[in-house]
Amino acid sequence: MKISKTKTPKKIISLIAVILSMLLVAGLYVPITAYAYTGVVFRDISDSLNQNEYRSYDFHLDYSASVSLEVKAIGLVFVDAEFINRDSEKPAVAFKLFGNMTKTVALDKGDYILNIKNASASTLDYTFSLSADYGNAENTGKATLLNNVEGTLESNDYIGYMFYLEKEAVVTVETTDKTTGAFSFEIFKNNSCVSSFDGKGASSTQVNLKAGSYLLFVNEDDGGTLSYQFSLSADYNSQDSNITNPNSESDNNDDETKHDDEYYEKYANELDDEGEANEDEEDVDEKDEDESGDEDDEEDEDDVVTGVKLDKSSLKLKKGDSRELAAIYTPYDAVAETDSWSNSNNKVITLNGYDDGTADIKAKNLGKATITYKCDGKFTAQCQVTVDTTSLTIKQGKSKSLKKLVKFVSGNKKAKWKSSKKKIVSVTKKGKIKAKKGGKATITAKISGTSYKIIVNVKRKR
Repeated sequence: MKISKTKTPKKIISLIAVILSMLLVAGLYVPITAYAYTGVVFRDISDSLNQNEYRSYDFHLDYSASVSLEVKAIGLVFVDAEFINRDSEKPAVAFKLFGNMTKTVALDKGDYILNIKNASASTLDYTFSLSADYGNAENTGKATLLNNVEGTLESNDYIGYMFYLEKEAVVTVETTDKTTGAFSFEIFKNNSCVSSFDGKGASSTQVNLKAGSYLLFVNEDDGGTLSYQFSLSADYNSQDSNITNPNSESDNNDDETKHDDEYYEKYANELDDEGEANEDEEDVDEKDEDESGDEDDEEDEDDVVTGVKLDKSSLKLKKGDSRELAAIYTPYDAVAETDSWSNSNNKVITLNGYDDGTADIKAKNLGKATITYKCDGKFTAQCQVTVDTTSLTIKQGKSKSLKKLVKFVSGNKKAKWKSSKKKIVSVTKKGKIKAKKGGKATITAKISGTSYKIIVNVKRKR
């Protein structure tokens, strides 16, 4: 990293110091400055922002460069980012990020301000890094929207991930060799499936998509367990006419998709088409002039909640696990006047709800619970939580009943017990185990169609 040193008259230094002090008091400036020659400009800078708050970060480029901004945000939140040229005091580039994303842009040499703004209703906790590559301009315009997303799906289950395109792009969905089992992907826009494709293991698929907000579904198709890892990237510089979207909307009727209108609306209520982002300074100036008079009129209307969902509709936890839930409003920048959280089974889950639309939950015992969020008296969203795994340690030769571990499981109390390794731990029809020799075994109790697992560690006799 190169540090630039120049001589500055004392009067100018004093004036700058006074201005920066005023900005610091107002909370509009964060005194972090970097002078980049090559490589990392900022690394893992963390901060927290309330709704509509922003932070400013100064940096300098010695030459024109391909600059990459990587933002890691907690929860499903929108982030507004812009690079402002200090000489012109106008945005060089402005764009929107969603969740964990990387954006690469081309910037000329000079002094810049990076503004990061919380564009969501909930608190934004984020970490970002910024790097400059002076010799890799061909990557400009490429953005990683979902990076190394991992998860596990049980038989015929599915999960959705939202992403945003600022303009038309070639989108690449790439699964890694960590993906085991058969899967399919479906990409929805405005309640319609625009592309779908399937595969097994490591694969790569490209599709042409227009600007807007999308929902990508990952589906388990084999009736077993799917472990997956994938990344989704967009190349805004390339719209390849030779790429045909697999099973696109024109080839696929609505009955063939896995997710009907009712589910889509529940999962991603009124996912908005955000349109194209500003591509140059003229567009930004024109937009500011056209919209400046309407901003105040629209502000109150945009703040009204018209729908809500939680960032997770279902969860499977181990005893002792903690998770955060966050409400996502429609429109995304709306603010709830009143809200409340409730828990259907406090023996299974502990719940701490907060008035910013977030909640912390912790798994106490095996069983199920429904977490309900309600706002403005009429909008409701739920998350179904199952605590299906716990563990215990027992000495070799000892016996123990496991009935107490499933006493908070609702439904038919009659359980079907099974041991994964009978030579290590045996289990009776009444749920009594005996530790036969040192090692580890999993005892499964199937109750009302749900399997609960007790991992038993047996200590050897000395």
